[in-house]
This record gives sequence, structure tokens and C-alpha cells, in this order.
Amino acid sequence: MGLRSRHPLAGASLATLARVLAASGAPRGRDLPWMAAYLLSATARLPFALADRAVLGLRGAPAPPADAVFIVGHWRSGTTHLYNLLAQAPRFQTVSPIATGLPGELLTLGTALRPWLERILPKDRWIDAVEVGPDAPQEDEFALAALSDVSFYHAIFFPKAFEHHFLPSLFPEGARRTRAEQALSLFYRKLAVGAGGRRLVVKNPAHSARLTRLRVLCPGARFVHCVRDPLEVIVSSRRFYERLLAELALQDAPERDLEALAIDTYDRLMRGYADEVAALAPPHPADVRFERLRAEPLTVLAELYDGLEQAGFAEDRPRFERYLERVADYRQNSYQVAPATSARVADRLAPFFARFGYARPA
Repeated sequence: MGLRSRHPLAGASLATLARVLAASGAPRGRDLPWMAAYLLSATARLPFALADRAVLGLRGAPAPPADAVFIVGHWRSGTTHLYNLLAQAPRFQTVSPIATGLPGELLTLGTALRPWLERILPKDRWIDAVEVGPDAPQEDEFALAALSDVSFYHAIFFPKAFEHHFLPSLFPEGARRTRAEQALSLFYRKLAVGAGGRRLVVKNPAHSARLTRLRVLCPGARFVHCVRDPLEVIVSSRRFYERLLAELALQDAPERDLEALAIDTYDRLMRGYADEVAALAPPHPADVRFERLRAEPLTVLAELYDGLEQAGFAEDRPRFERYLERVADYRQNSYQVAPATSARVADRLAPFFARFGYARPA
């Protein structure tokens, strides 16, 4: 069955599936049975989705966590490594695979089926072989894709409607923005039910241009911005898009210049991030450089605790050390960079090499 049985749409709501299909068209023939299964599953889960909302009401409809920490920065900038590190500390709550797999029924069906769902989790992320376990932290964007039609992942699932979903979901306006914010609010309120006093930490590169809106949703929100050499980010992002489309697309579509997509997205997202930071009231985001995080992770984490006004680093340090020992043999994907790519990136993204302190490719 592979990834189709664990596809992000397998846990999507019926309303999400109906809206996305109406905007995107039908899947290709071999994926039609899977879409039928997703629709049947969503229909069968409707009572549990309603029960989830009832549970929220019984719990006093908790507000989204005011002091949440959001890890942002373009994809492939070290956000996952930092997220996995912070997840080792029990004082932090991260987004679990169950939460992103069944966000609409997290408090009912997700809780009841947790032991079984944990047994069918893959051993690692198929994008980069990073290990996955029952508590491995996940992007909340997967939950957003299941709870609403406003997620850039729908452009990956339905590449024939790429333009309809991609940028309008990364930078939603009007009714789209309202639907996205309602879905995030609902999801964060559910996470608050099981927080147990822990501080929520979320990683999502797509949030990089949503800082002011997240601060409204979580008034005490703090942000950590991961930074990496733009050339390395673009080369890695091109592969990222290739793998996503190969594994998750439910439609055939004409080939796309993925390098151009990566460059354009980086340019747009980082400009949006700069605009958001300029409009954001203090405290401003803390920057974490990818190279320094790899070279001296414990020092970076200690500084991050101080910057987030988070106590307990000395207590948590042994957990970080054990995790770092466990992943010491992990090797990142390596890529050869064509001269044409270096020139293209150097030309288009020149302001960001200067802004983030990296040498522009010759």
C-alpha cells in the first residue's frame, strides 16, 4: 500500500476533500480508488469529528497556547533538526504524527487508535531518512491540509491545479485566510487540551510569512528563524519538491522547472518574512544559523533558552546530548551544483546572501 495508505489526505475532513476536489479536478485513474477510500473514511469519521468539538466544549474550549514557539525559515534551512532537538525536552509539546494524521478527531478517535496507529508509522521520513517515531515532531501544515483547503500541500497533491493552491495558500487573503486561521485555531485548541503544562513548539516553514497573524492567535508567541546558505537551500529544495511530487501527487501534470519554483518561492517567502518582522512588535525572532547549529548545537540551544526566557536548559542538556549521540552517524544528502544554478541563484537572490551574511557564489 505504501504512502497512499498514509497519505495526508487519508485523515482529511469531508468538507476539505469536497472543496479541494471541486477546485482541483479528479485524481488519475490509479488513485481514484484511494480517493474513494479517503472520502469513505472521512464520512465514517464525521461522528468523531463532532465529538471532538464536544470534548473541547466540555474542557472549557481552551484558547490556543499564548506562549507558543514557532520555528520558521525556508524549507531545508535546518528547521527539522532544531525541532527534533527541542522535542527531546519534556517541557515542550510538539505536534505528533497522530495529531497531523487525524487532526479532526484527535481527542476521540486519535486517542483511541493511538497504539495501533503507532505500529504502522514508517521508520523514517522518505524525504531525507530522518527517523520517525510515535512522538516524532511533525509540521502542523499537514494538519492544516487535512482541516482546510488552504495549504500549499494541496498543490503537491493536485499538480494540475498547482497555481490555484500554491501561492494563494502560502499567502492567503480574504476568505482563504479566514478558513486557514479557523483551522489553525481549532487545531491549537485541541493541542492545548493535552499540553499538560508543556510549552507548545511548532515547526512550519510556511509560517515564515504569517508572523503577525500567529501573534494575534497566540499573543505571547515567540519565533525562531533558521538561516542557511541560500544556494544550498535552493539545491536541496529542488530535490525536496521532486520527492514530494513523486510520492504524494495524485495527478499527472506537465513537468515543471523545479529550480525556478524553488528560487521564486525562496524570494517571495523571505521577502514576506522581512515584511512580517518589520511589522512585528518586540520581541523579534531569534536567528539560528544552520552551520552553527550543526557545529555547536548545545551552545546554540543554551542561547535559545535564554532568548525565549525558558528555564531548564541544564536539566534538559543530558537529553539533548543523548539525541545528538544517537544521530551522530546521520549524513545529509549531498548534491553537485551546476555552474548555471550558481549563477541563477546568485543573480536572483543576491539581497539574501548579503542579508544573511553568506558569500555570494562567483
